[in-house]
Amino acid sequence: MQNYEFLLRPPINTIFIGKTHHHIARVESTNDYVRSFLELSETAVPEGLLVTADEQTAGKGQGGKKWMAEPGCNLMVSILLKPVFLEPRHVFYLNKAVALAIHDTLATETYGISIKWPNDMYFENKKLAGVLIENVLGGNRILQSIVGIGINVNQKLFDENLPNPVSLIQITGRETDLSQLLATLCTQIEKYYLQLRSHQFTTIDALYHHYLLKHQKENQFIINNELITATINGVSAGGKLILSTANKKMELAVGEVEWVL
Repeated sequence: MQNYEFLLRPPINTIFIGKTHHHIARVESTNDYVRSFLELSETAVPEGLLVTADEQTAGKGQGGKKWMAEPGCNLMVSILLKPVFLEPRHVFYLNKAVALAIHDTLATETYGISIKWPNDMYFENKKLAGVLIENVLGGNRILQSIVGIGINVNQKLFDENLPNPVSLIQITGRETDLSQLLATLCTQIEKYYLQLRSHQFTTIDALYHHYLLKHQKENQFIINNELITATINGVSAGGKLILSTANKKMELAVGEVEWVL
């Protein structure tokens, strides 16, 4: 890990998420920072460690894609969780809980937010936020999860090579206080994480599907280089997208299907 200088910011008003808060002006990736910090720390790192940055030079999204954001305008966050209570077969419920937390955070600023499988946040057909969760497994338990979140907040212009970005300021026409939005996000993540800890899978699953983009509606997809139209029936317990056509039903993992929006 590079010798980053971080500011120890005041704790968030929660039980444990964000009680320890490292803020870095410029970092390659907040997820990578957390991973390196864990490796080099001589003492146990508390669950709920929050890392934020003004700028990421090598931010990552799903499937190795880059997350590009203008410095100082957006939320770039990583949170350390230790969901040892969660069996690996239930790992996607962590994705669902985090997605719901981000949804509810954004819903305090605007209407019309949807969760695009697996856990991106969309406004209409444009991407507002993304998530990258990196898990470490040990035996039949999830030892730790680094939850990386990027939210487009006050950025007005985006790289023209990005396919479909949007920010809160483009939607609402006003700037959003980043500190307040971060506090809301930490509160919501803690709420849903505690529901997960108490195994409220049915509640989490129902809410996730309620906000799922185009749930029970048709959409076009590319599968095996073929363009098809299918109905989105939901997401399985294992995190696969369930699609159906007149002839068949499919369950597809991340990387096996591409949306056409």
